[in-house]
Amino acid sequence: MRKRKFKTKATVCLILFFLIFSIFIPISNGVDREENNILQEIKKTTNKILVEEKIIGNVQVKYWIHEINNFEIKNDYILLHQKANNEIIKYEKEWTEVQYTPNNGSTGPIDNSEIVWQKLVVFPKENDLQNFYSLYSKETFPLFCREVRYNNGKTNLFNLNGKIIGNGIPAPVESKGFSLSGYCQDSSTDCWAAWKQNANSWFQKWCSQATSISLPTPETISSYVSDPEFHLFYELAHGASTYFQANLPGIYYYSYNVEDDMQNREKMRFAFIGSCEGMTNTGPGTFSHNFRKGSLDDTVTIGYSGMGSCQGWSVSLQWQDFMFYAMNSNYTIKNAFNMACAEYPTIADCVVFVGDAYLKIVEKQNEGDDDDHVLPNVVITYPKQDSIVNGIVEISGSAEDLDGQVKKVYIQIDKGNWIEASGTYSWEVIWNTSTYTDGLHNITAVAVDNNGFQSGCDYLQVYVINNPIITEISAPSQELTNTEIVFESTTTGGISPYTYNWDFGDGTNYYEANPVHNYSNPGEYIVTLTAEDALNNTAFDSFHISILQSDNIKPTIEIIKPQKGLYIKNKKLFSFPFALIFGDITIDTIVSDMGSSGVNKVEFYIDDNLKETIFATTTDEYSWTWKSPAFMKHEIKIKAYDKADNYEEKTLDIFKLF
Repeated sequence: MRKRKFKTKATVCLILFFLIFSIFIPISNGVDREENNILQEIKKTTNKILVEEKIIGNVQVKYWIHEINNFEIKNDYILLHQKANNEIIKYEKEWTEVQYTPNNGSTGPIDNSEIVWQKLVVFPKENDLQNFYSLYSKETFPLFCREVRYNNGKTNLFNLNGKIIGNGIPAPVESKGFSLSGYCQDSSTDCWAAWKQNANSWFQKWCSQATSISLPTPETISSYVSDPEFHLFYELAHGASTYFQANLPGIYYYSYNVEDDMQNREKMRFAFIGSCEGMTNTGPGTFSHNFRKGSLDDTVTIGYSGMGSCQGWSVSLQWQDFMFYAMNSNYTIKNAFNMACAEYPTIADCVVFVGDAYLKIVEKQNEGDDDDHVLPNVVITYPKQDSIVNGIVEISGSAEDLDGQVKKVYIQIDKGNWIEASGTYSWEVIWNTSTYTDGLHNITAVAVDNNGFQSGCDYLQVYVINNPIITEISAPSQELTNTEIVFESTTTGGISPYTYNWDFGDGTNYYEANPVHNYSNPGEYIVTLTAEDALNNTAFDSFHISILQSDNIKPTIEIIKPQKGLYIKNKKLFSFPFALIFGDITIDTIVSDMGSSGVNKVEFYIDDNLKETIFATTTDEYSWTWKSPAFMKHEIKIKAYDKADNYEEKTLDIFKLF
């Protein structure tokens, strides 16, 4: 009996063992299968190239790009994060099916001087240009081209015939005309506005006051650095580890200015040194050292090193935003820096962290509160802030969630309905701008995670211009010297008000819409008009005008008909002592001008009453038919004017019956 009980107990234990095994092993196998599926998917993915494999923080990072026939597919990537035991903690894949690529990467001639690197790339869609590239003209997509980086930080795009078709935002290397955020070289706009505005948007979350300035003078910079109430500093300007360019070429803010400005205040809590070589050196005498006042406690400096040649400069805005997002989510600045580098590994070798590895920007409240979730984050990457759009636009961007999953992204245009975007971590919305009025419009993005928590809003402003600015000149094609000429412009489209710049080809310029001008010397002149709208969009028109020397020679008049004779039904029957006319009569004349101005008009009078005016034609013949009945003697007078207002007249007495 005991033996049977023992068997029963053994049987129960065996059953329990198998139950436990069946409960837990499938879970483990399920995790393994999911990881194996990811690794198999990566393995089976063709046309991939591993470009980054490194340990960032405690994360093993691998990053592949998509390349076909030597063309890199822009914005396609595979990102894999693994722990030390190879457990997968993050997997992202963006892969575009490109139907065609050229069989070879041959291209037209490109100046090889001062080139840091160049590569063949393809942009599948226009919004793949994102916030970094600009095209000079409308191109077709997919766009196959060559991307070239120069050692002055410039990036140019060439078509496969070697013609330049666009450029990228220049990296902040030493050059002309830049400050914390300022005018790009060869440009009248703040090309780094998106970077500066992004930093300022996070500073506004962390500070009671945030100030953002383009092209500040060194004195203005000093006023903020020396103020002990300012604890966060950010600059993006041409420069190096000891200086960067302020408001004008040749005007710099130096690291020794920081040392002077920081004498009567505490060290800067956080400083971002965004010059291309801003953090290449961080020892005594540099920006990094002087902002920290030589300390590594309770202070951090972050910035660029070798950004002029960095392959990751084009994702620097996304990297920056992700780092600030992680900093805002209670991570240490060091961890946030590493997380951003792991998310965008192509930039990792070109950014530097120096300072307190335990410092946080935001100290989280209620550390033990399980309901204290990290909100998701969303950023719009296309179109650019203050850019001009028209037609069909693909608004695109990215979203992140550090403790969950992004489930939905919504876009709002102005105060319209919220539109759900396609995609989550990478998303897009199609916007038909033709249904909107030309002018300034707001785009707002918000993300929602799987816990129902909503991100803060990212927003930007763009100008819709479906009717581009057009201008046209109206003026006479021929005039005399020292004669007032009215030039009129007709300008439409764009965003008013307009400004004008007239070049009259004789060294004079006017700046009103409809100027009056006279030429002192005869000749052929090309008049050009440049009209500019409120957004600095321009339109051009040109006009050819002949200026003749003023003359005082009168025109000559020859009356061909009627002559002395009898006219019946407008036909001469025979000669007569005077002109006798029965019925209608056509007065035929030949008018010519031996002066430089030429005939302007011919007038026909009957008894000093003006009956007809005929302006100059391509021939010398001018005619008018007198049809009204009349009786007895009358005077016909022909009066001819040239363009210098010289005139001649000729009269003829006739007798008219009926």
